[in-house]
Amino acid sequence: MTLRGQWDIKFKKWIAGSEMAHSIYTGPGEVLLAPSGLGDVMPMRFNNDEEWYLGKECFLASTSGIKMMLHRQKLSQAVFSGEGLFVYKVEGQGIVWTQSFGAIIKKELVAGEEYFVDNGHLVAWTSKKYRMERAASGGIFSAFGSKEGLVCRFFGPATVYIQTRNLNAFGAAIGASTASG
Repeated sequence: MTLRGQWDIKFKKWIAGSEMAHSIYTGPGEVLLAPSGLGDVMPMRFNNDEEWYLGKECFLASTSGIKMMLHRQKLSQAVFSGEGLFVYKVEGQGIVWTQSFGAIIKKELVAGEEYFVDNGHLVAWTSKKYRMERAASGGIFSAFGSKEGLVCRFFGPATVYIQTRNLNAFGAAIGASTASG
């Protein structure tokens, strides 16, 4: 197995907070992967006719036939989706390994079906048609004050992978418990 480091320095990556350096392994040999947190690793097989979107923290590794680009979301999606202004747009032929915080659950949406996902729980999705909505009662200030109530509404046909835990909420809970202790 040979390891080679590669830099990909672009202003867009710097703005997005994306990785600018990555490792390239060539075989023969074996590379073992592990998530950066407590969660699942899931391989996704791609054919040339597929296009997916991934949360930046959910990408772990890919084979050489995969092309990843930073994709700018609409401002409303960027502010409220929990994913920021940029997500990864992934296409090509090969395998992408995703990682999550908690377990990964797959939801297949049929044509006309709608599905709501709490922001911060997205791993990967195929739907180009989704929007942010307020789901909490009590008005917009109540939703912002509680840090709850903003969801992504997906429209089928689509596939959505979600994670069972939210890393930002977990970090906030840990911070609050250490501050009060």
